[in-house]
Amino acid sequence: MTNSSIRATFLVMVMIVLLLSSFQMPQNVSAAVSTVYSNSGGTITLSNTLIELKWKTTNGTLIGLKNKTTGTQHLGGTLAGNWTLFANTTTDNKWNASLGTMFKGRDAVLSSVNATTLSNGIRVDLAFHGVGGKNISVVQHVTVYDNDPVSHWTTEVANNEPNSTVTAVVSPQLTGVQALSGESLMWPYKEGEIFSNPGTFLRMMQYPVPASMQWMNLYNNNEGLYYAVLDTTAAYKEFRFGYDAGLDPSAGSPRQMSATVWPFAETNDSYISPQVDIGVASEGSWYWGADRYRDWLIHTAQWEKGKPTKAMELDAWYMGNVKAYNGSINLNYSDLPGYIQNVDSKGIHNLEVTGWHVDGFDSYYPDYYTLSAAGGDTGLEDAVADIHANGDNIFFYINNHIADIGSDWYASNAGVANLQKVDGTYFPESYGNGRSFYAMSPHSSAWINQLKDRANFLRDIGADGIWWDQMAEMDAVLDYNSAAGHSSPATSFSEGYKLMMDTIHWDFSNHGANTDYVFAMEGVNDYYSLFADMNGMMWGRSLGYVPQQAPQVTRYTIPAKFLGLPTSGKASGSLDEYAWAFTMGNPLLIDTATPNANVFPRYTDIYKSEPTIYFYGTYKDERGLSLSNSNIKGTTIVGENQDRLGIQLRNLSSVSQTVTVTLDYAKLGLSGSAVSSVVNIEGGAAVAYTTSTNSVSFTITIPANDVKALKVSF
Repeated sequence: MTNSSIRATFLVMVMIVLLLSSFQMPQNVSAAVSTVYSNSGGTITLSNTLIELKWKTTNGTLIGLKNKTTGTQHLGGTLAGNWTLFANTTTDNKWNASLGTMFKGRDAVLSSVNATTLSNGIRVDLAFHGVGGKNISVVQHVTVYDNDPVSHWTTEVANNEPNSTVTAVVSPQLTGVQALSGESLMWPYKEGEIFSNPGTFLRMMQYPVPASMQWMNLYNNNEGLYYAVLDTTAAYKEFRFGYDAGLDPSAGSPRQMSATVWPFAETNDSYISPQVDIGVASEGSWYWGADRYRDWLIHTAQWEKGKPTKAMELDAWYMGNVKAYNGSINLNYSDLPGYIQNVDSKGIHNLEVTGWHVDGFDSYYPDYYTLSAAGGDTGLEDAVADIHANGDNIFFYINNHIADIGSDWYASNAGVANLQKVDGTYFPESYGNGRSFYAMSPHSSAWINQLKDRANFLRDIGADGIWWDQMAEMDAVLDYNSAAGHSSPATSFSEGYKLMMDTIHWDFSNHGANTDYVFAMEGVNDYYSLFADMNGMMWGRSLGYVPQQAPQVTRYTIPAKFLGLPTSGKASGSLDEYAWAFTMGNPLLIDTATPNANVFPRYTDIYKSEPTIYFYGTYKDERGLSLSNSNIKGTTIVGENQDRLGIQLRNLSSVSQTVTVTLDYAKLGLSGSAVSSVVNIEGGAAVAYTTSTNSVSFTITIPANDVKALKVSF
């Protein structure tokens, strides 16, 4: 053997020793109670009594995710890696960094694995160095706690590659997600969707909009798979469910559940992702996941906005349009007091005014000059005073997303506040009336100051609040306008809307001295609910406009108020036009000049008769509720003091229907309570009922296409 061959053999042996030494020897590590770890036979295992995870030791691919209670293995088929990284290796300036090159975890080598025993669980660290031959490292930290069916993941990235930016990381990337028998997918698109048998079709959306929340849930009647990103910064990210040939082209069309975060880590930067929870539920439906995520929203993220009485006790929202662009004046300012007073007898006292500015609705934003032909500044101020004298409220429309390129403000600020793509171009929008707009960067001080100035004008003339249009409805994007002041292209919307709304709130409230006003917003979003008193939905998507629409998901999960829209397909003025919105206890939108005589003031009278339920209660949807008749849909709302709850029922049939209602109120957090009465809220008539442990049952008849509201007292 030559010296060169001996040297080569020696080097190979050294490399093998080094590689083996980077892994822990086969071992078992026991936590304080039930969590165990092992690394043996080419497989890494982390488990407790409820959940089990397994990885390959070669490339760190997650090959097992088992619900130990039900025995279900959620991953199968071709499994190839559980992360993907993108890096632009031509620039270390995040403001110039396009997506770049894709590096797949399936092609990486697991450099080391380490297990750390905690007092109540075990953390496993999976390290991948030299990603794609670059000086970039990925470390996935996975923690399982005793008696917890959820695994907790964070992903750490270190970029020491010269002249580069790590733009995006998909992690954890669950691949090979197996179908559950009779499965459904809870998908948080806008106000929420539920897909029966979602299959392999790729669904993808970005957050904070159109994704309204940072979690998804695959489930059937018996169990579920939960995936949630617990990001208190609400930065831009993308969610995926289904087969994505771009990220994982493996044979067999393996499904994935994943989230993409955008660290924009420049050379010598490091990044740690928000925590991602992947859990297995041993009960059916989406409520288990919703309860976990809602708890995080309230207690960790603390995104539940404190709301003034005026917001909490909203029951109806009436629309009036002063002028459309290129149209004539519909309502002079002096007409507004009479316009809302005409519906006072219907129980309607809140008016939102659109088109109040030059030159009508969807034009010349953000100038918001008053219309001299409608009465000017003085006429509008006088109208507000008269509305208040009549005991009514008035709210004004402002769009805080787009600027008209023909507005005076834009003429002076062109390009300063625009949302920008990586190539420096803008995001144009148009709405069919001949006007042209650009989307604005919400963090721009020039944009914020103009909106604040016009909001202050409305405050000074006595406005009761503002409808902020498009904020929670238009899609979030990566914004490369570095001059706007946000910290990275991924934080424009999260940092920007927080700065904008905090700034405007501070002035509108006279520095906190007067907080009894309402800020409502178009759309639905968990994070933006921190700045708005009401999620206004999108009026073009009436309830049930597509089969998968599920507004009950966000209504249940997000601790906020929601505007009640009409039911799709119901004629204006029909008996059940607002029946679905009523069962969710929502304040009701009236977007026609003539309110539904079958609904107003009947529904609002029910709301007002039980304010601790309908204004201050907690919506529980169908949880714990069993109905004997499929023609009847129902919901529950637990009262503020947990001494009562409302059961709202609607009859989908054109004939009268009788239903037996059974409620397991332990599932509503009321275990141990004793029922003292059941009454029909309209009229107060007692309803006969029976009880068993943590359960109440009664039988009631509901007229055709009508509703009933029952109060259960404890």
